[in-house]
Amino acid sequence: MTPMDPASPNTVPPQIALVGSRTIAPIEQKRLPEIGAWLAARGCSLRSGGAPGADQAWMEGVARVNPAAGTVVLAARHGVRRRAVPEGMTVLLP
Repeated sequence: MTPMDPASPNTVPPQIALVGSRTIAPIEQKRLPEIGAWLAARGCSLRSGGAPGADQAWMEGVARVNPAAGTVVLAARHGVRRRAVPEGMTVLLP
């Protein structure tokens, strides 16, 4: 068994958080969704603040593959309406 084998009784998915820039280059806009999708497909649990730029690009890929793997953590001063949260993702408000 591997550490991420769902048959293992001790399986705890890796927790990965993204903190990124709001301004990203075109290559980052292309690659971040690919990376998010790749990690979500492998059972990782992914967290982000959902801000425009890197956060939204990353979570786009997560949403394509496994929205339940994504969590968007919003600061108390931001409302849910101020962030685009992909359908099926968890939203945490402090």
